[in-house]
Amino acid sequence: MKIELIKPSVEMKTMILDFTDEFKREKEATINGCCGLTRYIDYYEWLQYIEKVENGLISDRIPSSIFVAIDKSSKTIIEIIDIRHYLNEEHFYSAHIGYSIRTSMRGKGLGSVILQLGLKKAKLEKVLLTCKKSNAASQRVIEKNDGILEKEILDNGEAYLVYWILLENRK
Repeated sequence: MKIELIKPSVEMKTMILDFTDEFKREKEATINGCCGLTRYIDYYEWLQYIEKVENGLISDRIPSSIFVAIDKSSKTIIEIIDIRHYLNEEHFYSAHIGYSIRTSMRGKGLGSVILQLGLKKAKLEKVLLTCKKSNAASQRVIEKNDGILEKEILDNGEAYLVYWILLENRK
């Protein structure tokens, strides 16, 4: 499988909507890392919105870049990933990178591969990642990418793990 991270485009509309439909069919209410895609009825409006977010033109959002991980051979979107350009105090535990892997592709080790590709796109010295303590799969993905557990925090009664990944020496 040849996986590539690319920016969403007009031509990808059908593939991206198929990706989101899979979450709906599986009754998963949240798609992390999609920069609000599920709130948009019009796909083209979402494309305009993510361009504004990337360029820092949305006042209540940290600038970030959205990518989709696509299997080049099957033209299937495996994951969506949001890479924040920096963090501030208000959004610190939102982390630098948020992502969701399509339900049918989970448990195949692809999350680790795609996070590694995302880390290469991050233009940072270190990256903060968080996951629910109950999410063992995300913990494995982060730890396979050299995530160093810093601490556990509580947010609205839910335990989260806070990790750092140092990028300065990665190739």
